[in-house]
Amino acid sequence: MKKRVLLIAGCLSFALCASACSDSKETAITQVVTEATSKQTVETENATEYSTRAVGPVSNTFPTKPINDTSKTGTLDYILFPDTMRWNMAPAEVKDTETRNLDSKYTFESKNPAFLNYKLDKATDKYFDSASIVYCFPDNKLQARWCSFDSNKILDYRDMYNEIKNVVSSKYGECESENIVWTDTTYQQDDSKWNDAFRYGYVTIETTWHTSDTAVIITWDYNNDMTVAVSTLDFEGQL
Repeated sequence: MKKRVLLIAGCLSFALCASACSDSKETAITQVVTEATSKQTVETENATEYSTRAVGPVSNTFPTKPINDTSKTGTLDYILFPDTMRWNMAPAEVKDTETRNLDSKYTFESKNPAFLNYKLDKATDKYFDSASIVYCFPDNKLQARWCSFDSNKILDYRDMYNEIKNVVSSKYGECESENIVWTDTTYQQDDSKWNDAFRYGYVTIETTWHTSDTAVIITWDYNNDMTVAVSTLDFEGQL
């Protein structure tokens, strides 16, 4: 009788142990399956996000995070055509008038058209480390001047555009046209996503002004050009 009791107790103990092991194994399997499912879900979501972002044209130089190395102090007056200059000036006259330092690496005086490239002044010019000024001289006559911005060094494309537009409007009045073109409308209705839209190439802006002898054009396009150009009316079509 005692042996039978011990045998039954041993069987019960083994059964309980087996059951516990089975439950533990089942729990472990369930956990592995859950983790695998979760990982697959995350990977699917990431793939969907990448697919959505890849809908529009994407710049090959798009940084993971915009570079925060631009100066936010100073003035943007340098984007305007200087009152001390006039159209058809010779390169030598512009060099005598321009107070900034000439960037000889990107200056080509012997070509036609000739180009004078100037570095912005760290002490006075806002965003001095993300832009440069270029004067263009077809047949040695000043016909255009533009300021080009490095899109990789801009953090807030929308606010910077509005800031530049306000500076130009303060001199030339309200713009004649402001063409906003969306190649992908994913972020069009979400103002907080407009900077992403610029970086992904989803939106471009071209804004224009005209006077009796001058054209002013803001081109805000991450993949191609982010400039403020001023030119004679005859040269406008070549910008």
